[in-house]
Amino acid sequence: MTGYLTPEHRKMLLDSAISAEVLDASGIRSTPTSLEFPWDDGNGPIIWQSRPDHPKGDAKYLFPRGAKVGFNKLRDQDDTSPLAIIEGT
Repeated sequence: MTGYLTPEHRKMLLDSAISAEVLDASGIRSTPTSLEFPWDDGNGPIIWQSRPDHPKGDAKYLFPRGAKVGFNKLRDQDDTSPLAIIEGT
């Protein structure tokens, strides 16, 4: 899964200790006003979480109103590795 990232968004994520390899495989993408993170549980449609460049209020990460967000599948076709459940994006 690949997504287009602006150089500014890519630098911000790399500076947050997200490796280039993870970025290139994650599907995170830039829009004109935000970053979007795909949430894919493997059983339904992808739900896109938005991180606005200039958040209004206290919310930094937003899901579409009414979205049913489950666990995010971070790895494909690997059922043998340990599983880590981590809160947050």
